[in-house]
Amino acid sequence: MRTVTFSRVSKKDSHILIPPILLTSLVLLFWGLTSGSILIALVIAGILDCRRWIPLKWDFDESAQVKAFQFSLLLMIAGVAISWIDDTGSAGALNVMTWVPVIFFPIEFVQRYGQRNTVTLNSFFFLSRRRMALDRKEGREVHPTQINTGYPYIFGVLTAASTTEALEWYFWGGICVLTFAVVFSISYGRGMRARGLWLVMPIVVALGWGIQWTMTTAYLWVKAHIESFYKSSGSGTFLADFTSYLGELGNVELNPKIEWRVWSDTNPEYLRLASHNNYSQGQWTYDYSAEEYDKFDHSYRGFFDAEIETQDGAVTYFRKTDRTLVEQSKKSDFLEIRGTIVQKQSTSVVPSAPGFYAVSGILGEQTYAEVNSMGALRFSNRDMVISYSLYADSKKIALDKPPLGEVDLRIPAEEKQVISGLVDQLGLRSMEDPKEVVAVLKHYFYSEFEYSTDFDPGDVDYNRSKIEWFLNDLKCGHCEYYATAAVLLLREVGIPSRYAMGYAVSERGSDCWNVRGTNGHAWSRAYIDGNWINVDLTPPDFRGVSSNAGMSAVDWLRERISLIREDFFIWRQDPLNRSGLLVKVSIVAVFLFLWIIYRLWKHRSRKEAPQWAYTTWSGDSVVTPLHQLERTIQKKIGLRAEGEPYATWVGKLVSCEGVDRELVAKVIQSHQQMRYDPSEKVDVKKLHSLVKELRRQTRKG
Repeated sequence: MRTVTFSRVSKKDSHILIPPILLTSLVLLFWGLTSGSILIALVIAGILDCRRWIPLKWDFDESAQVKAFQFSLLLMIAGVAISWIDDTGSAGALNVMTWVPVIFFPIEFVQRYGQRNTVTLNSFFFLSRRRMALDRKEGREVHPTQINTGYPYIFGVLTAASTTEALEWYFWGGICVLTFAVVFSISYGRGMRARGLWLVMPIVVALGWGIQWTMTTAYLWVKAHIESFYKSSGSGTFLADFTSYLGELGNVELNPKIEWRVWSDTNPEYLRLASHNNYSQGQWTYDYSAEEYDKFDHSYRGFFDAEIETQDGAVTYFRKTDRTLVEQSKKSDFLEIRGTIVQKQSTSVVPSAPGFYAVSGILGEQTYAEVNSMGALRFSNRDMVISYSLYADSKKIALDKPPLGEVDLRIPAEEKQVISGLVDQLGLRSMEDPKEVVAVLKHYFYSEFEYSTDFDPGDVDYNRSKIEWFLNDLKCGHCEYYATAAVLLLREVGIPSRYAMGYAVSERGSDCWNVRGTNGHAWSRAYIDGNWINVDLTPPDFRGVSSNAGMSAVDWLRERISLIREDFFIWRQDPLNRSGLLVKVSIVAVFLFLWIIYRLWKHRSRKEAPQWAYTTWSGDSVVTPLHQLERTIQKKIGLRAEGEPYATWVGKLVSCEGVDRELVAKVIQSHQQMRYDPSEKVDVKKLHSLVKELRRQTRKG
């Protein structure tokens, strides 16, 4: 009967060190527990370690190793693609690291079930592979780099297990124990004595703990910085419902990327993200304390007080007073809005159309809609990709609450003089009709001012406010200054006003309205005749600015890919589409799996005793006492090369310190006579005695 156990190789052969039995399985099971993929870990561990008992092998040559490497690359690409589609805007690459054991399983399988102890590292890379082929073709000697992937695979699995935020004591304990086991097996295989290993155990444990702490800290640091990057480069909705700063005058860079798409029969013109009612030193904020809210989030509570769920599970949010409007709504009242917010926050404000009174068809099983008293619409527990429909009627009373006393008439002291002077100059105080005031202001700004995001404002006069500089000297700027000036001028003549920010829609696509970062806009909202209406004093030529001007071919391609991902993400949320896709992918996976099994079974061969392991003698040949010494000799001089005679291999003991040359010669002579010359009588008892002495010398040396 054939038995297999762990072997030890000489230092000169340390490049083919083989992990001991079950070490890979233990590391895989630890990874399964930390990642929540215990079933997958059990399957992989079973396949890899069962090769010690499965009597099958395959002659995997360099071409087979290349195919395994390419299959691993395919798995990696698939993992990156899935993470890119599903990720909520952070570290998709970090998520792929979790699946390292699965990704590199094909390479480890080819090595473990192949006839060789190693894989050819050069064959993994195209250029080096071509160079080897050329050298062989021209008759030059080739010395490819051979490695055993056992321990690299184990280190990869430990790395995958480290991509976690777990900080429990048993997690650290597991890492320390496994690190010690790996270091112990490598050191022991290279000839280090067990006593020395136990002495360095505290250092190894500390090293394992330190490495894991470093990796976990690095993982959290990278994750936090990637999320911070996305916050700073996202669609501009982060805290938009709470605050907004005036940009600098002069050069303003805008992102031409499509951020939202709107399906509507008519142009909605304005999509609002938020409104603000308090201005001070270049910053607009929402003064929620004026409404006696303790916290900003409290302003969203209880605004939508009714909802309807349709048969397909879609929920429509609205106010009870608008139920009749919802029930009698027409197709022309609907707008479908779709976009991506890469910021990590689960709550984000989203665009709303003028006169919207209900929201429906929100993507995400846990996502729900809220509206605050300023009319800002936000989604909580959202997905990365956002899709929803609005019920809107531009003639309807806006959801914004009526003016809040003096809050919507407040003018900062530093702006009072310039605002009052311009109101007097235009004669606005004598006008009784608010609409006339708006008309005069539009004529003045349209005729006397210019819109620009790129000009030289000259030296800044820090003794004056930005608004005074804009109104009296520059008379040129971007929308944030026109909107701020409009709010303050309207307030000066007693018209409650607020600052609004969002998008100005003007670009018509093939089947929808495209809303780009360059369409970002600010305007004012004035309370006239019992309703909040949009008042935009920005010269209208701002809409003539090309939305996608300056986009390179690469940026255009990225935008196309992003939109395809967005549409696919939404498409597969439909249960029918998802189930159909799952069936198709499952069928392809099953056929691929069966094809691989067929190919493996077709090219199988019986497994010979692995040259890297100790194997007890078996068969019809004569067994001598020297055969019982094979394991001890292996630990001393290393593995027996393929085709090397047993006696020649044992003869290498003469080079070992403490081993008697004559004793080795006598043992080999008796062994050979006993095996190959039955007519020659051998004193078996004496041979046992000689072998016993040789074992003692070998172990002692």
